[in-house]
Amino acid sequence: MQATQGLTRPEEAGVDPARLEELLARVRYSVESGDLESAQVALARNNRLVAFASYGEATQGGRLRPVTDGTMFTVF
Repeated sequence: MQATQGLTRPEEAGVDPARLEELLARVRYSVESGDLESAQVALARNNRLVAFASYGEATQGGRLRPVTDGTMFTVF
């Protein structure tokens, strides 16, 4: 799932849209192939959010559920 609300167009923030899509495709592939159970990507440049995407499933409340943009992750 990829959020679009509140995002700046990549080129307006100086981010190459093709490279951004390449990054998101690689993360999506890593989840779909089973290398990662889930992933959440946020990319900002110059204080402007250009991408926010969530992929896969995560254990929430003891159950495996689809990851959403509101899913909280523990970061180590």
